[in-house]
Amino acid sequence: MANMKNTSGWIRCNVIIEVLGKPAEFLTKVLKKAVENLEKEEEICVINKEIHKPEPAENLFSAFMELELCIKDMKKMLDFIFTYMPSNIEIVEPKEMKMNLNDSNDFANRLIVKMHQYDAVAKRMNFENQMMKFRLQELGEIPKEIEEAEKVLKEDKDKKK
Repeated sequence: MANMKNTSGWIRCNVIIEVLGKPAEFLTKVLKKAVENLEKEEEICVINKEIHKPEPAENLFSAFMELELCIKDMKKMLDFIFTYMPSNIEIVEPKEMKMNLNDSNDFANRLIVKMHQYDAVAKRMNFENQMMKFRLQELGEIPKEIEEAEKVLKEDKDKKK
């Protein structure tokens, strides 16, 4: 399964990527597509993969995959993290990593930029969502799916407290 890239000196890691939604078949398709995309990446090598079957989770389904990857460097790892949003990452090798000052600054600034981008998107979507819900309430037409999704999100939030 591992492709033939020279990964000497690369970061070896174990990763879990989870998805939530429906229908169940769609989740499997999304995870398979993610692996296909990863296998095309020049600076990432998929060593091993295991896609688990979707399981019911409230009114939705949950599925995940376990990956063993080699990633060229910390810069590419940061790109991977923000593109694929893994729920867990365990760096296996190397045991120690050193970064020079320029790479450290670049890493920190790329992280900051991505965080600001996600924050802006989240704020905009939250605002638009609130406006649509307000308008639907005015019309007396809140769809059942919105009520179900809000219930699941509230339950998840309560569990974390």
